[in-house]
Amino acid sequence: MQRRNFLQNLAIGSLASDLVVSGVWASETAQGNAGNPLSLVTHPISKRKLPALATGVIVPVFTPAKEGGRLDSKGLENYLNWLVEDPHTHGLFVRSGVGCMYSYTPQEVREAIDITVETVAGRKHVLFGTFGIYDGDTDHRPEPERYIAESIEFSQYAEEKGTTGIVLLSPYMLLPKEGETTQDVVASYIKEVAGSVRLPVMVYNPGSIDPGYYITSHLVPRLLEIPNLVAAKISTNDMAWLARVEAALADTTFALIPGSEQVFYHMLLTGSLGIIGAGCNVYPSILDAVYTRFLEEDYTGARQAQMDANDAFVYIDWVPQSIGGLAYLRVKGLDVQPWDKSGEPLLSDAKIATAIEGLDRLISKYG
Repeated sequence: MQRRNFLQNLAIGSLASDLVVSGVWASETAQGNAGNPLSLVTHPISKRKLPALATGVIVPVFTPAKEGGRLDSKGLENYLNWLVEDPHTHGLFVRSGVGCMYSYTPQEVREAIDITVETVAGRKHVLFGTFGIYDGDTDHRPEPERYIAESIEFSQYAEEKGTTGIVLLSPYMLLPKEGETTQDVVASYIKEVAGSVRLPVMVYNPGSIDPGYYITSHLVPRLLEIPNLVAAKISTNDMAWLARVEAALADTTFALIPGSEQVFYHMLLTGSLGIIGAGCNVYPSILDAVYTRFLEEDYTGARQAQMDANDAFVYIDWVPQSIGGLAYLRVKGLDVQPWDKSGEPLLSDAKIATAIEGLDRLISKYG
């Protein structure tokens, strides 16, 4: 009941809860044209009410870079404007997995927050990855106290600057202390960092982490005790896992978001209303068709759009996906330098010629 009241208060702009007072997302400036990020959207099948910031096409933003992988500030500004002006995108997730989140320096985290908030200016919901600095290699685990302190510092900085919400990685880089389990580590970390801000928080479960740190149906009751934790992104094609988590969320307003667009339609049927996948950068119109047709209960049309999204994914299935995705967007007129945040050069026009032809054909069906 605490969670339901929390979100309902936010949805009507109530200042009754101490969590809402000073909350940036409750302000007119942060909401802008995007509307209240925690207004509730009703799922047409499950009838669950989910927060608006967790619905529709949420873009895990590629990170434009200069040679060597340094953040391209002007390129990021150009790309954010590009995404905001696209009517098929509903929200943005900056410092994401496909945005080479492990390559950011502390200075780049703050700089990217500044650029994002100033550029988007409330026109779309913005989630920012505020977890600590880590290179993704479990042989190079960060010092726990430092990692947690950075997570809090970045989260509070994002709140001060005016992001809609923040995203925290499931802390698979932190080892349990004596007497703890990995699930204890997840719950403790999310609770501590989320408790340091008055923003909506999403937890992110990348697909390649140690299974002990997975967001599971068994962990859900502990996550629901964190009032401002409103959603989880899980990157997997394992529908059994996702369905079990969704079942554990019955009668709550906590949103589950798939991180693979290949199971978007399946997850809409199961109970989700949002998608955060690499393809959101390149073909948001196709994924938006899956979403909008589903809301209109045009299940045949949504299924067809999903099939087209699956075909489109084949053309961006590079590692990292941004080296081809950004290359395609440059061909389409995006003003960014020919480098990826990973330090790799973007693929040449010749190397993506087949992808250009295939993506153009599929995207043209959706305007």
